[in-house]
Amino acid sequence: MQRTPSDTSTSSKRTRLLLLRGLAKRYSKKDLVSLLRPFGVVMDCMVVHGRGKAFVEMAEEDAGRVLVQSTSETGLFMRNNTSSTARRVRVALDPTRSRLTRDRSSDTRVRYEVKRCLADISKTIVKNIAEFNRLNRKRRRKEWHTLVNRASVSDSSRKDVCWDYVVSGGHCSRGSVCALSHRTDVGFHLVPASRRVLTCEDSFVALNENTAHKRIVNDALVCLTKDLSNRRALVLDGPGARTAKALVCSSRTSDDIVVPNICSQTYTSIQKTGVCRPFYGSLRVYMDGHPTDTYGLAYFDYCCRLHAGKRQIEKSPIADLKRLFELKMLDEHGAILCVTLRNEDEKEGTGDSDDDVALPTGILTRSPEMRAFNAPQNLRHLVCKFAALAGYVAVPHPSFYHYGRMYTEFFWVSGPSHIGKYCGLDAVRGVENFLPPRKYDESD
Repeated sequence: MQRTPSDTSTSSKRTRLLLLRGLAKRYSKKDLVSLLRPFGVVMDCMVVHGRGKAFVEMAEEDAGRVLVQSTSETGLFMRNNTSSTARRVRVALDPTRSRLTRDRSSDTRVRYEVKRCLADISKTIVKNIAEFNRLNRKRRRKEWHTLVNRASVSDSSRKDVCWDYVVSGGHCSRGSVCALSHRTDVGFHLVPASRRVLTCEDSFVALNENTAHKRIVNDALVCLTKDLSNRRALVLDGPGARTAKALVCSSRTSDDIVVPNICSQTYTSIQKTGVCRPFYGSLRVYMDGHPTDTYGLAYFDYCCRLHAGKRQIEKSPIADLKRLFELKMLDEHGAILCVTLRNEDEKEGTGDSDDDVALPTGILTRSPEMRAFNAPQNLRHLVCKFAALAGYVAVPHPSFYHYGRMYTEFFWVSGPSHIGKYCGLDAVRGVENFLPPRKYDESD
């Protein structure tokens, strides 16, 4: 069979086409031409960066075959300008899908290159984001270590204390065989920082600060405390310090508002606002470390349930309330106590939007035992009980907020001789004179 001129030219071109694999990533086209110059003249060359490949077209017909035969056993060794180590390059003849045989301006080629570029850009973006997150975590971890070391209190006289017994509220897994001292008179501010509840990340949802219910509670606190003589406030707040910003505008300074927080990231964010005096640590640690302070407002905005923290006192709302009254940190001339908690039963109310109306606690329950449990009523009982044991009078405010899975209760707390201030409020006097709407009676 006799070959046509077109077949001869195609076969000649295929013997001149070479595919090189194993190139260094920084190997340039100029370096490649210099490497192949002893074997013949290079007409065209295309280096695929990042793949370690290159396509070469030699000028002479047999140059490619000679190059492959001479390097089939030993290979072609090359040395990059930035490296002293020689690399072995594999040379193949007649690549079946040579990129030089394609039309670089075709639609298929353009789509391929665009897709490849987008993939490379996506990889670069993902890599940069991962590196940014890694550096951010490293920075937050460093801040956390700095704050933990600052919060540590070294006291050699308490080396024999069983800290498991202290932080768990009187429980020790070792029991009577524990060689350490089981003491209950040790304040939490003396507990080593390694045994406290101190974190880097915050589980608090930042969107909760901007809800309509949060704004209603903040406005209510400003209204209820506007006539109090004691302007100091002890507040649990989020990274945006929304409550502190609302209170600082009502005849308070930034030094009057104390905001404890166990998260280093949130603590740093609150500190940057400059509207309050943040404290890195739990509420219990702050109260034990400042037992002589008195406040006209205590707002404990918890994200947990009332009975949480049975084995970790720093996370227990009941333990915080009990300690608050034991230390008499509320001004006996009149103070407002506000507590926000999560319902014990998560299925109460929908809580999907601000317009949802939650059902009363205890109606929708998972078990018969839960039907007799009313979380807001238990909170009222405990506050009034702790107040009475400490010599206070605590009166629940007639208004409260129950939304979604959360509820907020307000209390007036003062000494017995100052309860008249609360009874003189218009909202309280109106409760006695309130007449419920009568049902329509046909006999009228």
